[in-house]
Amino acid sequence: MPSGPDDEAWSLACGFKDGVIRRWHLKRHAANTEAEPLAQFDSVSDWATSVDGCDFAGVFVSGSWDCQVRIWDSTTGQLRRVLQRADSSSAIMSLVKAGRTVVAGCYNGSLAVWSL
Repeated sequence: MPSGPDDEAWSLACGFKDGVIRRWHLKRHAANTEAEPLAQFDSVSDWATSVDGCDFAGVFVSGSWDCQVRIWDSTTGQLRRVLQRADSSSAIMSLVKAGRTVVAGCYNGSLAVWSL
């Protein structure tokens, strides 16, 4: 949760076991926080294990148990691109997007790196 003034707003993206990614608009008012659903992304074929909701160049990224990284349009919710490792035997467990680079930590202990 961010710190600062009493009234703050931010968005959050969460991945779920059913493969759905949901984005939320959160707003804190003094002692409570309200959550309003913004969008739902349904085209993940398996458990969405990680999401980097950092909006850079109008996209956010998700990783899943099916060993794929998906690049989503933050505004329209459309799937822009799917990245897959040559060795597709390991689920994506953690994910970070830094500038135009995506780094995925995989279940088998390896890293996968892509340039966008």
